[in-house]
Amino acid sequence: MAAGGRGRRHFLGLGLGVALGLAGCAQTGPTVQGPVGERSRIEDFYVEGRFALRQETKSYAGKLTWDHRQGRDEVLLMSPLGQGAAEIVQDESGARLTTADHRYYQAADGGALVREVLGYELPLRHMSEWLLARTVPGTGVRRDAIGRVRRFTESGWEVEYGYGDEAADALPLSMTARYGEEVELRLHFDAWRLEGGEP
Repeated sequence: MAAGGRGRRHFLGLGLGVALGLAGCAQTGPTVQGPVGERSRIEDFYVEGRFALRQETKSYAGKLTWDHRQGRDEVLLMSPLGQGAAEIVQDESGARLTTADHRYYQAADGGALVREVLGYELPLRHMSEWLLARTVPGTGVRRDAIGRVRRFTESGWEVEYGYGDEAADALPLSMTARYGEEVELRLHFDAWRLEGGEP
């Protein structure tokens, strides 16, 4: 693996603060292509959105795309202006990260890779399920009056959701994941594309 410091410094070029307007976004649902049905039946998805990450006293912000297909995740992190900064690929063989200046890193899993290269914790192993507001048994799930997941805890993370409309099968508009007082990741979803959403 290449030395992590250069990759970390490059990625921190995203740190233009968290002034993405995430908190002030209009609360209308994201656009959705494809069949929306039971969450358990959704197999593959592609989502576009924005992120704001706080780690202790440091803050970073930008855009992202997440493509989950047949157990493989491809994540592209970009600056607020849409310039690519890092691409993460995770599958059965492990995880790889490539920076905009073509530096390449790999590790056994995405969480270890992000920790080594970028210097903070992100729950990449769980995220493809969390993005869809899907949980595992025994996570202390709190639901709203129509059965949608509003909050749960897993692996030390507390995850909360916001929705843009009142449909029972609505996909999340926003997600916030916190790891104690150390890390807070906020996501705002602009567009979803789904496959496998119906029987």
